[in-house]
Amino acid sequence: FVLQADGQLRCCRLHHSLTASSELGGGGAMAMALSFAPSRTSGHTVSPVRVEVEAQYRLPSSNDGWDSWLTDPSITCKPGAWVLLPDRRFFARGGMGDGSLVFGGTGDASAKLIPRAHESPICALASSESASRRVYGSRGILLASGACDGSLCVWRSCDGQLKKFTCVGRWHLHSMRVNCLDLEGDLGLLLSAGEDGLLHLLDLSPPARPERTFQFQKGLPASDARFASRAPATLVACSAAAGVICVWALHGYLLATVELASAASACGLRVLSERDAREALLCGLEDGDVELRSLPYLELVWRRRCKEGRKPSALEGSPSPWLVWAGLQDGSFQGFFLEK
Repeated sequence: FVLQADGQLRCCRLHHSLTASSELGGGGAMAMALSFAPSRTSGHTVSPVRVEVEAQYRLPSSNDGWDSWLTDPSITCKPGAWVLLPDRRFFARGGMGDGSLVFGGTGDASAKLIPRAHESPICALASSESASRRVYGSRGILLASGACDGSLCVWRSCDGQLKKFTCVGRWHLHSMRVNCLDLEGDLGLLLSAGEDGLLHLLDLSPPARPERTFQFQKGLPASDARFASRAPATLVACSAAAGVICVWALHGYLLATVELASAASACGLRVLSERDAREALLCGLEDGDVELRSLPYLELVWRRRCKEGRKPSALEGSPSPWLVWAGLQDGSFQGFFLEK
C-alpha cells in the first residue's frame, strides 16, 4: 500500500522477485505499509520483476469541503503527518490550519474530523493497536498527535469501527514544533521528538504522565525518533541539521553516537525487529542512500544506493523475510530483500 503526497492511495502486488521498483507518478511516496511478505526464490536465482497496481483511488475528504483551503502542503508532504493502517483500512492526517484532525476509512465516502484538536496545525501522528490495552475504555487503536506549538494529545477509539475518538491526555512539553511521535505497545510508552532538541518519554499507564527527558547535544533539533532495541531497552533519534544519530537506554544513558557526512544527513528512521532475535535500524539519507545499522551500537551493516540517487521520502520494512521498501520523492518506490 503506497500513500502519495497528492492524496492517492495505490494498492500494489509484487510477484516473485528479490528486488523491485515501480513508477507510480503523483506526489512523493509519503507512507507505506506491508500487508504480506512475498515468497523467496531458492538459491540466488532472481525471477522477473513484476509489480501490478491492483487499485488506485483518492482518500476521502471531509463533508465541509474546506480541506483544500485549510490544509498546509508543507506539512502533509511529510510522512510523520500521516497514519496508514491497511489491515483496518484506516487513515489519519494532520496539516489542517485550524488544528483539526482528519481520519476515516480509506473506502468511506467522506472523512471525519476532530475539530480544533490542537490550537495549531498537527504535524506529527502515531498509532498503535497494542498500546490501546494500556488505556481504559480504548477499543481498537490509540492515536497520538503533536502540533506546531509543541502540544501533545493522546486519543482513544471509542468503538471497534474507529468512527469516534476521545482525548485521554494532553500535555505541552515542547517549546517548538513536534517533529515525530512513536508508540511502544508492550511497555505502553509514547516518545515525542521536537525542534527544541528535546525527546520526551511518557508512560501511558494510568495515570498517564511524562517519565523522562533526553536532549541532543548543543540543543540540536530532533528530526526523527523511534523506540529501538528491546534488550537493552533503547530509543534512537537523529538530527538532520547536524547529521547525528544517537541511541539512549530508556533509563537515561547515552549508548552510541554516529556522525554522518554533511551530504548524507539522515532524513528518516525505521526500526526493523524480529522479536528480540534480530534488530536493526534503517536510515534514509539526503544523498539518496539507504543504510542498515545494528542496534543498539549503530555499526554499519550495508549501504545501498536508491534509484538514480533519488532521496528516500518514506521507509518501511518487514523482518521475516527482511524486506525493505523505500518511497522516493518523485513518486516511485523501490524494494530490497536484505541478505545476511
